[in-house]
Amino acid sequence: MIIQPATVIAETESSYILETLPKAACPRCEAGKGCGGGILSQAFANKTYQLSINKNKPLEIKQLVQIGIQSSVLVRASVLLYLLPLVFMLAAAMI
Repeated sequence: MIIQPATVIAETESSYILETLPKAACPRCEAGKGCGGGILSQAFANKTYQLSINKNKPLEIKQLVQIGIQSSVLVRASVLLYLLPLVFMLAAAMI
């Protein structure tokens, strides 16, 4: 499971608005000694991401929460995002 900390910033009638900062690729890249991913993470370091979640449990404004996604869901989404267009391109080239 991939976990990211987030802060509750607002509340609506049916949901909470969470804000999170982008996560660096790895400590080595963040220090500028890796493959260059740290340069990209620094470029987007000031950008925050907001998402809305349903009210399942009571939360308070400025409360720190952990949000997560299952690794298997991430792998499936990556396959659809990267391999599916490649398969269609190869199929179109064969036709």
